[in-house]
Amino acid sequence: MLEIALGVVYVIKSKKLGIFDPFLRISQLIKKYLENNLPENIHELCTDRLFINLTEFPSRKPFLVSKYHCKSDLIDAIVCTTFIPIIFGFIPPIFRGKVSL
Repeated sequence: MLEIALGVVYVIKSKKLGIFDPFLRISQLIKKYLENNLPENIHELCTDRLFINLTEFPSRKPFLVSKYHCKSDLIDAIVCTTFIPIIFGFIPPIFRGKVSL
């Protein structure tokens, strides 16, 4: 996991404006690194072991996720938790058809 974080930091540092570069899509970058580095059965390993708290937007209703249908489902949940409005963009990520943070 440290390699993933360092890879993201390296890409951010290579940009002239760093994290504020308007063409940098950090959420997509994190998603790509996770897809390339996590094993295919990661969702099975994390089900009922990794609990992720998300907030549905705009209702601000919190919900807890601990069951993941597939690898991309888990990655989508992780990407939602990393999203920082304005810094990561203006369009929040979607988890299971709902805008979530």
